[in-house]
Amino acid sequence: MKTIIPTLLISCLIVTSGCGEKLPEGLPALFPATLTITLEGKPIANAIVSLSSADNSHLWASGGTTDKNGQLTVYTHGRYQGIPAGKYKVTVDCITSGVPMPQNPTMEQIEEHNRNHPSFRIVPLEYIEKMTTPLEIEITQGKNMLTLDIPKSVKLKINASP
Repeated sequence: MKTIIPTLLISCLIVTSGCGEKLPEGLPALFPATLTITLEGKPIANAIVSLSSADNSHLWASGGTTDKNGQLTVYTHGRYQGIPAGKYKVTVDCITSGVPMPQNPTMEQIEEHNRNHPSFRIVPLEYIEKMTTPLEIEITQGKNMLTLDIPKSVKLKINASP
């Protein structure tokens, strides 16, 4: 009897937890995609990348943020690794001061950093909007490893809040 209760509990946990998270209804099959984003041939760290259906065939939100090597693994709805097959417009935005923030900064350190190192947008404005971005990719079945280069950087100062 003592061994039956733990066995029943484990069985219930397995049944209720399932083998993985269920995808939302209507979400098509997702295929792995890794993007590398470069600016003038150099990786961009902390760029926000969004992929939107080029023909508006679906509205699933996909994208991610690049690491220090300019790479990101694409997630759909920020939760499900991968992206449906299809053609996508790719938008990229990156705002930086060009000076790294201290590790685990206090609020005072953040305020001082922002005062001493104003932020700039380094990606041309045409790349941040779906209607104007020249970046397009196609996701196919299987693994997708793509590199996208933005050929020219800018330094547009971001207005500070009053």
